Amino acid sequence: MKFQVEISDDLFWKIAARAETFDQRVPEYAADLLIAAAHVRSPVDSDPVLRLWRGGLTDAQIARHLNLTNLAVSSRRRRFGLPANRRRKEEVA
Repeated sequence: MKFQVEISDDLFWKIAARAETFDQRVPEYAADLLIAAAHVRSPVDSDPVLRLWRGGLTDAQIARHLNLTNLAVSSRRRRFGLPANRRRKEEVA
């Protein structure tokens, strides 16, 4: 079976670097990711971490809001395959 996907060069090289850490080529690594994703339940919209992440909150903000540790929030976010939200410039000042 043939599977094609269009991604940017930048994303391809990020995936290639990650695949290399597992001593794999991109097609093997991508196939492993797809197989793993097929066995993982999709995030439920009612998940409070996911809901707050979609609202743009950082892991630390979510942790404070839900009375969780930063590690608990970041672990759950990574399990969903989501990147960390960055603090907005107006929050830094």
